[in-house]
Amino acid sequence: MEVGDMKLHMRKFSGASPSPSPSPAAAAAAAPALETPQPFAAPAALQPAPSAPPPTRAAPAAAKPDEGLIAVRAPMLGRFYRTPSPSEPPFVEVGTHVEPDDTLCLVEVMKLFNTVPAGVRGTVTAFLVEHNAMVEEDQILVTIRPDAPAARTS
Repeated sequence: MEVGDMKLHMRKFSGASPSPSPSPAAAAAAAPALETPQPFAAPAALQPAPSAPPPTRAAPAAAKPDEGLIAVRAPMLGRFYRTPSPSEPPFVEVGTHVEPDDTLCLVEVMKLFNTVPAGVRGTVTAFLVEHNAMVEEDQILVTIRPDAPAARTS
């Protein structure tokens, strides 16, 4: 390639160390040498890498709550918060009577805060997760002792 009085010689790199290119006169005088392709060595038999033990995670809280208690589970993977903001008190405490629509806590995923409702009328008996802890989907967060059904009169 020539641009003005500057000449640029290019060639495909063959993997060997580059050598100075011969002058155009010497290149024209020499017969073009053909490179013979070298056969590739067959790859060694692939051995599977030794499997590492799976990463350990904190086991989710008991998969089944005590008899008579209702388990409120995490709707998704995320961070568990008992308070609406760091400077405010928790939504509810152990011993608090809740209605089905009352918010028990928040689960945050990518800065989106999802409220977790009680889902049942009753009394909060335990929080099974620490504030600001990571939780997995379907992990038990809170247990509630449901109110006894009202006696029906006929």
